[in-house]
Amino acid sequence: MSKQKFSEAGLLVPEFRSIVSGDDLESILSGMKVPCVVKPRYEGSSIGLSVVIERGKIIEAIKMGLKFGGEIIVEDFIPGREITVGVLEGRALPVIEIIADGGVYDYGSKYNSSDTRYNVPAEMGVEQYGKAQSAGLAAHNVLGCRGFSRTDMRMTPAGEFYILEVNTIPGLTRKSLLPMAAKADGVDFGTLCVKMLTSIC
Repeated sequence: MSKQKFSEAGLLVPEFRSIVSGDDLESILSGMKVPCVVKPRYEGSSIGLSVVIERGKIIEAIKMGLKFGGEIIVEDFIPGREITVGVLEGRALPVIEIIADGGVYDYGSKYNSSDTRYNVPAEMGVEQYGKAQSAGLAAHNVLGCRGFSRTDMRMTPAGEFYILEVNTIPGLTRKSLLPMAAKADGVDFGTLCVKMLTSIC
C-alpha cells in the first residue's frame, strides 16, 4: 500500500510484486528480472533479505524469505548509492549514505560488521542533497506520518531517488541511523528521545 501511495504522489519506487506461500514459483520465475531484491513483508532490520544476481538463485531466495512470515516482496534492484533521510518534527535531518560491508546492507552489515561506513552528511551536490531531503520528507507526509520517521532510498548514477520504505519506528541502538542523523544536526540522544515522545503526544 505504501508503494502505491508513493507512486500516486509522483515518487519513484522500484517495480515490485508480492508472493505468498503456496504460489507456483516456477511460473512466477518466468516473469522475473535480475538483479532483484527479495525481502519478507513482515520483518525489519533486513532479516531474510537477499539481493539476487543470478536467475538460478531466485527460488532459493524466495523460499528463504517465505520462512519469515509467509509473504515476500520481490522488487527490481536499483543500482547506485544507499541513502537514508530521517524526519524529526516536520523537518528533514542530514542525509546519510551507507556504504555496506560486502555491498549489501543486510542484517549482518547493520549489526555485526565493523566495516560498514556511514557518511553524515552524505557527499553529493547541493541540488541532489536537497532532492534527497525533499524525497524523505515527501514520503513521510504521503503516509501521514507525524513526529518522526526514516526513509530508505537508492540514489541512481543519474541522481534519481527511489523510495524503498519508510521506517515509522526507527532503531535507537548505538548503530541506528536516526540518532546518527540527529547528532549531525546537533541533537543529542536524550534530546532526540524527548523530541520523539513530545512530537506524537
